[in-house]
Amino acid sequence: MNKQEYLKQSREIGLPSRCPILEYCRRHALTIYFYSNYSEIDYHNNFYEALRKENAIPSDYEENEINIVSEPPTWSKGKTNGMFTDMCPEVNLFDTNNGLPMARGLACTDGVWDVELKKPEQFKSLESKHYSECLEFSKHFYENKTDGKLKKSNKTKKKYCYTYLMLDIKSGLHKIGISNNPNYREKTLRSEDPQIETIAKRKYATRKLASELENHLHDFYSHKRVRGEWFDLNAKEVDEIIKLLKE
Repeated sequence: MNKQEYLKQSREIGLPSRCPILEYCRRHALTIYFYSNYSEIDYHNNFYEALRKENAIPSDYEENEINIVSEPPTWSKGKTNGMFTDMCPEVNLFDTNNGLPMARGLACTDGVWDVELKKPEQFKSLESKHYSECLEFSKHFYENKTDGKLKKSNKTKKKYCYTYLMLDIKSGLHKIGISNNPNYREKTLRSEDPQIETIAKRKYATRKLASELENHLHDFYSHKRVRGEWFDLNAKEVDEIIKLLKE
């Protein structure tokens, strides 16, 4: 299922285009955690800490987390092959930063790959789903609907969101990310490395708008990416981003 088919299905069943519980859904968070190999980076194997440090979850995620209802995601990876099951379909479909390159643009929840095979046999999608088929959404929908419509809950309410640029003075690397509360985000990072500071930030009415700029910057400076949201930028590139964030 590609983006066009996915969005069409949303329209046909009268639901939002994208999953409304995505931001606080544990299945979505675990999918990012597995796909992006955050467990392999030295974060003490702490799921929440890893995703917070990479700004993959909002600062209030833990208090609003929507737990998994059915089978949890599974992930197995070798040197040349691997498999996954029960992942969030929207990560591969929409998330260019965290989705698997081989499954990009597909609402793929289950798949296998082997890079030693010839293309296109290297990757096989075993199952695709729409978010309406996820039991987490179904449970949330029926618990929060009124007269057939979703109630606005604290877990899905809109907040201001910022696209920011931070500097790790010690390493010289810059972090391009988004946060509902960049000051709090800076404090959480400083607790691990006190030499991190915010250089510039730009406020948006929704997280989606902030994410669009973040994704643009990540793509534009992808050749300078060191890991995750950290980039090795020169002075000219830093000035370019600062000007953009202060417009």
